[in-house]
Amino acid sequence: MYGTIYDKLFNSPSIKKFIERAMTLTRDIRRLPMRPDIIVIPNVGSLEDLCKEFEIGAIIECKNNEIKESDIEQVKSYQYIFQPRLTILASLKPAPAYLKNELMRNNILLFDEVHPNGNGILKLLDAIRRI
Repeated sequence: MYGTIYDKLFNSPSIKKFIERAMTLTRDIRRLPMRPDIIVIPNVGSLEDLCKEFEIGAIIECKNNEIKESDIEQVKSYQYIFQPRLTILASLKPAPAYLKNELMRNNILLFDEVHPNGNGILKLLDAIRRI
């Protein structure tokens, strides 16, 4: 049974596109990031739906420490591979202005101070609800 599900997923048109885009990145970078923390896929209710063509609503990468340039490169790789409607970087800590500007230039939404007492959690949840 698992072989059949795996074969169906691996042959999904959307999954094939992700793999093709990921393979083009391997020529340009040493370490290929392949697993975002959260992937939001609207209108998918079953495994069978994943075997068909689908769109990624959002990629959310979560950071516990200060955001670094390498984090932005990681998220940009996810953005290229998965081509989501929204690309989000969520951070527990506040991000410096120069990184916020770089994220904006790359169409990456930043929600910093995402923790129970922070301002970012409600903004992040609102963005996810709109997908």
